[in-house]
Amino acid sequence: MLIFCFMMIASNMFQYKLVYFFYYVTLWGLVTTTLAILASIKAAKYRAWQKTAVISGQFALALNLTITPTFWLFLAPIFYPAFPWTFMGIFTRVSMFTVHTLPLFFSLTNIHLTDMQLIEGDWKKAILLGFSYLLTNAYATYETGSPMYPIADWRDIPQTFLIFFSCSLLMGLFYKIAAFYVNNHLPFSKSAAKRSALA
Repeated sequence: MLIFCFMMIASNMFQYKLVYFFYYVTLWGLVTTTLAILASIKAAKYRAWQKTAVISGQFALALNLTITPTFWLFLAPIFYPAFPWTFMGIFTRVSMFTVHTLPLFFSLTNIHLTDMQLIEGDWKKAILLGFSYLLTNAYATYETGSPMYPIADWRDIPQTFLIFFSCSLLMGLFYKIAAFYVNNHLPFSKSAAKRSALA
């Protein structure tokens, strides 16, 4: 998983300026997922990495649970028809598919493989994470002179604010639902709880 994450980061560095890793929430999800996997690997040997692994794992999950459905439901129908069937067009199609799909799969897999217990109360932090991107997107649009996403272009400020505000709330909701499910319904979670009770 980590190798694929590094490959996706390299692919996007080839396509965009480095500053766009700050401007696009999709790349927030990719970088956070990469950090979560790396921290989980380190945490298996070094206890000091466990807090970083949990925090980055939770943030990656919250981001990706919002990014993936939002892209495929609202943005892909706009972007994909515009890509030409040239080498670069096909490359972009594949890149868009991987960066908007694999991070969510990797986040869920990482949580499953590491027996990670999610903190359900951190749904509030997930909402704050969404709010922080709202401000980042406004700055990025101002700095570049063009919108990061066509459906939220800041020409209609109240509407754009409402879109990002709603996405932030959804981020918190999706995370809370996922955390509840992971902690209460996955088999490994039950076995981990039994181990804790016996300790």
